[in-house]
Amino acid sequence: MESASRCHLVKIDRIQYKALRQSCGTMRSTPCLPLLAECSEHPLNIRREFLAKKFILKIKVANSEFIIDPIYNIALADLTNRFWRIKNSPPLAAAFRDLSHMENIGTFRILQVENGPSSIRFQPIWKILVPSEFYR
Repeated sequence: MESASRCHLVKIDRIQYKALRQSCGTMRSTPCLPLLAECSEHPLNIRREFLAKKFILKIKVANSEFIIDPIYNIALADLTNRFWRIKNSPPLAAAFRDLSHMENIGTFRILQVENGPSSIRFQPIWKILVPSEFYR
């Protein structure tokens, strides 16, 4: 899912681990996974994947066709073009393929009633993701 070379991503991971060790006051020999758990942090590859999927969901909810179309073209080229066979898949293309099954994204207003009909007020619109297999 990474778009940069592995050696550069390893350098960034090391910087994250050094910063976490300094902020937590742990020794240099502390293993990385327990360090991440102690600091309540996620590894950077999971964070990158989360941010890409969050962005894809945001543009799908907003129906931003002028953004979705180029990402669709990149995801399609990633699967069919010879150039991408030796390269890492772009993060947005991989996230788009992972979330392509979510076609029907609906919005609903949640009604809140406190002390009778006179105090009815509408909450902000909440986004509810409904997978497409529920509509078949």
